[in-house]
Amino acid sequence: MTSPASSSRRELGTAVLLCLLGAVLVLAAGSAGWLVVQQVPAPPLPTTTTRLTGGELVPVRALGLLALAGVVALLAAKRVGRALVGLILLLAGVGIALLSGDVLVHPRAHTTSTGAGLSTTLAPWPCALGGVLIGLAGVLVIVR
Repeated sequence: MTSPASSSRRELGTAVLLCLLGAVLVLAAGSAGWLVVQQVPAPPLPTTTTRLTGGELVPVRALGLLALAGVVALLAAKRVGRALVGLILLLAGVGIALLSGDVLVHPRAHTTSTGAGLSTTLAPWPCALGGVLIGLAGVLVIVR
């Protein structure tokens, strides 16, 4: 039989690992290209291709850094402070997932290029997954 203290430490460790993994996913995917914009000017000018990263489109890297700071805050805080950090992590995770999903659903809303060829990459998906992991870490901390 495990003691309540060891169970609590195990749950905190799980939350910290979820948050850390989520933050790493968000920071890595936020630096990758999310949108590829192709401008096709009148001949004889060449076609230009631009890759826009997640960090250039939405503030996912800032939220990823917030989650990374949350890892340290979870380890440093006690009861009420830890619950507050959990709430902040939950909100950051939901924000990351929603922002990533919005780029996938409405890519044209995130670029000023008109009449250009536009395609999305797979990079918003791991970023959204990272947001979900961060949110789960926040819920785990709040519930406990």
